Amino acid sequence: MSPGDIDSKVVAQRVFWISPMVDSLKDLQLEEKVSFLADRHKVAAAESYLRRASEALFGRNLPRKPGLQVGQGARYERNFLSGKPRLTGGELHIGRHILAKRFAYPATEYKDIAKGLSDKGILVEKEAESMRKMAGYRNRMVHFYHEITPEELHEICLYHVNEIQFLADKLVQWEKEHQDRATN
Repeated sequence: MSPGDIDSKVVAQRVFWISPMVDSLKDLQLEEKVSFLADRHKVAAAESYLRRASEALFGRNLPRKPGLQVGQGARYERNFLSGKPRLTGGELHIGRHILAKRFAYPATEYKDIAKGLSDKGILVEKEAESMRKMAGYRNRMVHFYHEITPEELHEICLYHVNEIQFLADKLVQWEKEHQDRATN
């Protein structure tokens, strides 16, 4: 892996996913806890919006860019249920994209992304710690979803969702400031 240029379109596409998800969470009127917890549709929507926003920051499960072809970051994978091949890929997220392209830094785990961004001076330690916690919660949402209570989800959405937008904005700001600078 060698350092290269960050693709501003990849970064912009991820931010395009994060902002509407964060806004949609705010539309759920999270301040009204009793009403929120009583409405299973709001709870399900909150989980979906939070997971999608965190996937844009960390994960690889966003829809691929329309028209993406094999050899342009797309690949074929087998559908889990049907076994049929499907075209996937091109779903890099902001943090991993910056680390891979600018620094040739191979972050394989979501928490490694936060460490790499801190090691490279893109995030300060407090921000990286927040990102590590988000990565852990994202993994729980995906792999241990049955352990997450509506009350816990409500608290995360009410008190911590702005951290996702803050970190996305910080990464975009860093990317804009370093578009034309040499790698180190």
